Amino acid sequence: MKRVPEYPPQKTGVKTLFAATDYHAKLISDLIARYKYGFADELHADLADLLIEHARRAQFQKRDDHIIAAVPLHRRRLHWRGFNQADLLARRVAGHFAIPYRPGALARIKNTAPQIEMTDRKDRLENIKGAFACVDKSAVRNKTVILVDDVSTTGATLAECAWALKQAGARSVIGFVVAK
Repeated sequence: MKRVPEYPPQKTGVKTLFAATDYHAKLISDLIARYKYGFADELHADLADLLIEHARRAQFQKRDDHIIAAVPLHRRRLHWRGFNQADLLARRVAGHFAIPYRPGALARIKNTAPQIEMTDRKDRLENIKGAFACVDKSAVRNKTVILVDDVSTTGATLAECAWALKQAGARSVIGFVVAK
């Protein structure tokens, strides 16, 4: 388990990244694959608890301007999977920290190929470009948005979401991911 938050380059739009563990650890990558592609939505509680424990140990401090949002799935992928893995994680994290959850703040407006299918960072950045829009600007205006996802490898998805949130008036974006 990682113990400290990371501070990605400013150009990503993500101020701080809390990543609970290393995605390259076989147990974690297998667990996340089972969660997402094995349709094992019941794993969300254990994965969210791992993230919560990491945030607690990394001394995450809740503030009044915090809200939580999840990286959204396109409606086609949501229909195929039956659940949004980031949404389930975000709901549990929000409940634990008593931070308002805004599930409709972001929308995926472009149906992209799964990022896992691309190994090149440049391809991932291009694939995800323009994929998200903030549909509830009043929910994010002058707020620090804690953006929850299961995995961040290149950071392209979080960066694109952060861009949409900041364009809508978010003060800053913090990433919470199970693995990086």
